[in-house]
Formats: sequence, structure tokens, C-alpha cells
Amino acid sequence: LNDFNKRVSLAAAIEKQKLLDNQLIKAELEEFRKEMLISRYFESFLKEKVSDQAVQNYYNTHAADFEERKAHVAHILIRTTPQMSDEERKAKQTTAQEAYSKLRAGGDFAKITEEYSEDKVSSKKAGDLGWIKEGAIDKRFSKIAFETKAGEITEPFETTFGFHIVKVIDEPKTVKQPLKAVAGNI
Repeated sequence: LNDFNKRVSLAAAIEKQKLLDNQLIKAELEEFRKEMLISRYFESFLKEKVSDQAVQNYYNTHAADFEERKAHVAHILIRTTPQMSDEERKAKQTTAQEAYSKLRAGGDFAKITEEYSEDKVSSKKAGDLGWIKEGAIDKRFSKIAFETKAGEITEPFETTFGFHIVKVIDEPKTVKQPLKAVAGNI
């Protein structure tokens, strides 16, 4: 009640000073009124026409629309840029091959990632990128990551970001988004 009274008093004091354009305020209020009417109408309309059961039915009959393939991967990234010369690119490729050789010789992925990876965020987490959605990253990266079996480490390959060595932690899984997460969109 105190907050309400303070707001009423403040609004009245501002109105008395006549510093604001009343015509503009009236126009804004009218626009707000229209938006509110339209919004409330559609809320009411949807409440009557779209039941929880209708949303559930749509979710069930369009199940594939709410599924994503995801894989849990880690990587080592040796960055390249389009401005690099062929010699610089070959040096980066040699660095990636060196890291890969250490991995093949039984080296610890986390330690080699920390030593070689130029992805400073993921390198602090043993290269872990978490669960990535198929196609969410570079197409070549996604294709290779989603064709590799859990526990395997890929040979270095190049994308627009640079040279990657990917370790698949968990193989791809199809994950369905829960109804609660998508009900509003439906």
C-alpha cells in the first residue's frame, strides 16, 4: 500500500510540473491498451481452443520435431586463419600431428590438450565440449564426431577453425526434448 501511494504521489507531482508531452503519453497509453486487449483476447482464445490434451497430442504426433542427436566430445584445437601462409598452416598441421602422435603413444588426453590446444576455454576442462548437437558446429567437425565411436580419438582434420583432434566421450544419442520445455512453442 505504501509503494502504491508513493507511486500515485510521484506520478501526480510529475504531472503538475508539465515537463512531459501529454499528447505523446496519451498516444503511448492508447498503444499499450491495444496491445493489452489483443494479448488478453488471444490468451482467452487459446485457453478455450487449445487444451493440454491437444498440446500433448501434437507433441506425440510430431515427436521427431522434438528430437536431437547429440554426442559428448572433447577436442584439441590448433587454430588457423585464412590469412596464414602455406608455411604457417603446415607448421600448425605439424603441431597437430605431434599432439596426435603423443596420444597414439598412450599420452593422457587431458595433459596433451592442456599443452597443445588453443581453445583456452575447453582446454581447461580436458578439451570437453560437452554434449553437442549434430550440425551445430562446423559440418566436417560434426560429421567426424558423429561417426566416431566412444573412446576413439580421430586423426587431425581441418575445419574453418583450424586443426582438430576429437575424442568421443559418449557416442551419439537421440535426445527428446521434454514436453514442458516445448509446450509454449506448441
